[in-house]
Amino acid sequence: MKIKKYLFLTLHIPFVLLIWLFVTSPFFVHNNLLNSSFYFVFGTVEKISNSGPLATILLLFVIPIVSLGSCLFLAIKEKQINNKSVIYIMMTLISAAVTPIFFVIMQIGLGNYL
Repeated sequence: MKIKKYLFLTLHIPFVLLIWLFVTSPFFVHNNLLNSSFYFVFGTVEKISNSGPLATILLLFVIPIVSLGSCLFLAIKEKQINNKSVIYIMMTLISAAVTPIFFVIMQIGLGNYL
């Protein structure tokens, strides 16, 4: 039973990462402390993957897509309409709205590598 609870909890992580990405990315916020957090994670992912374009794709495309999928799964899993299901539907709508924005930003970022 605890494994199912932990698995259910991990489905919330992509949405938290999406919110972090939205708050810390230099495209939306001009705060040195928040931007340094984004650049630190981007640099770490770039070192691990040994590729700048792959790090761009992982941060700006994979996180929103996984967030959209996990939020959609959580919304569908709720059988009745209650406060939880409304929250999951809102999370899904936020993920769906942010995904095209990050897709365009990812394409612009990948254009810098050409």
